[in-house]
Amino acid sequence: MTLQGLDPREVWNERMVNRLLEIFDYQEVKKVIEKHYKVLTPYFADCKSLLDVGCGFQPRLYNIPETFGIDVSRDMLTRGRQFHAHFPFIHGSAYKLPFKGKMFDGSQSLGAMRHMEHWQPVIAELKRVTKRKLAFSLLICNEKHQCGKYQWCNSMDEVTSEFKNEVYSVPLRDLGDFENMLFLVEV
Repeated sequence: MTLQGLDPREVWNERMVNRLLEIFDYQEVKKVIEKHYKVLTPYFADCKSLLDVGCGFQPRLYNIPETFGIDVSRDMLTRGRQFHAHFPFIHGSAYKLPFKGKMFDGSQSLGAMRHMEHWQPVIAELKRVTKRKLAFSLLICNEKHQCGKYQWCNSMDEVTSEFKNEVYSVPLRDLGDFENMLFLVEV
């Protein structure tokens, strides 16, 4: 099922959240999350505030005092509050973050941009609200696979051209036609 052309608020409703939890391959996802933690815990160690964009029901927590999660799906946030009752979940769009500029020491979007039609405006918003450190993951097409412009970018250069500072990349998982890459940037 393709998500192209669908409003994410319609896709990530209670029925889809419950289905996701049913088919959730915890062991496989756990490997990627453990890699996130291994790389991002030291990366964000000196941050006092963090924004998790597209946090869904499972925000990534690194013992940062002021951590906030934002997601477009009210159902995902409702489910998240069941698991993390005291975590500050915020309903909102990654395309227009409801925060003033340079509000967070760090920000991240891990796995969410593959569900968005355009990733470049999300990167621009992340840069706008971030003071120092940014981490995000994207699916990169390999050379043999013809990718549409929806959900994925076509090359590493396409990502790095969005930044004037050096971009560090960490491979998370090879998916055959795509590679899931984690990007780290000091803004």
